[in-house]
Amino acid sequence: MKTYIIRLNDNETSQHLAKSAIESVEKHNLDYTIFNGFPPKEGLQYLNNLNIRFNASIARSEWTPGTFGCFASHYKLWTMCSQSTENMLIIEHDGVLLKDPTNLEFDEACHLDRYIPFSSQHGMDDTTYSTTMYTTNTNGPYKAGVYPYPKNKFYGSDEITGSCFRALYGYILSPKGATKLLKFVDKFGAFPADKTVCERAVNIQRANCTYVRLNPELSSINKQNRLSTR
Repeated sequence: MKTYIIRLNDNETSQHLAKSAIESVEKHNLDYTIFNGFPPKEGLQYLNNLNIRFNASIARSEWTPGTFGCFASHYKLWTMCSQSTENMLIIEHDGVLLKDPTNLEFDEACHLDRYIPFSSQHGMDDTTYSTTMYTTNTNGPYKAGVYPYPKNKFYGSDEITGSCFRALYGYILSPKGATKLLKFVDKFGAFPADKTVCERAVNIQRANCTYVRLNPELSSINKQNRLSTR
């Protein structure tokens, strides 16, 4: 399984957070590649050069400069994965690897955090997530395996996407899944990256125990907003 850590080389916050991501991957003796994520303006230019359109159901206000860069970074990795014969582990700079997911059996796309760390009807609020993830045994009582990603509504209307991943700080993707994501974007246009990884595009699953968690420095919504690179 190829492993990529997304880092923004011109952003101090990204560089700082990525140190923990890198250390966690090295701790598990995984070979990895640092993927230089797209800065905002370069990300939009990359997408424009590919003639990628943006789905009209997403308000323009949702497309911050950083969101363009984030989507472009994941889209390029999806393209690389679709052209490969290997599954791909993708960790954003704000993810921390807790377990090696190399032998985890999944279908097309699997989020590696058992818990949804954002307020929603089907997820934890940030305080509960922090308490669960940062003060308990991170190995948990759960056995390795995957199950369908919980139903959720994110970024407004889910008419086209259905349920989707909530954040992309740690997930694994198969070449088949990557190809389906590219076809989905070609047909419907781009959504923010995590909304693009949706049930109408690929079979989205979630690990039964946590393999990747958010960096502890992002243990509250306020901290996430303060340190966001979007």
